[in-house]
Amino acid sequence: AMLALKNTFDPGAATGLRMVAEIRFAAETFRVAIADGEIDIARGPANRPEITIETDPRTLEELAFTGLRADAAERAGVLKVKGDRSKLDRLLGLFPVPRSNVDSTPNTVSV
Repeated sequence: AMLALKNTFDPGAATGLRMVAEIRFAAETFRVAIADGEIDIARGPANRPEITIETDPRTLEELAFTGLRADAAERAGVLKVKGDRSKLDRLLGLFPVPRSNVDSTPNTVSV
């Protein structure tokens, strides 16, 4: 999941953004730092994160790439968010949907 985030990160969407987040999976914790259009992801806890996300890798990918809503994931018990909740949407917006997940059927118009 973390590699997918790193590989789909959109630097243009992060221009002027500074954020530190911590993502906790059952077996691992990651620090995600966004600054000046760059992302740094490292194993280990973040120092004073603005947001902490507790989930599993699959749910994180679904939140970032398939449009799963955070409130639905929380109700299902697969997501816990601590800190500045507005940062969650901002963070998830930095990762455009990978092309393989987009319907490639061309739009047709009948005339």
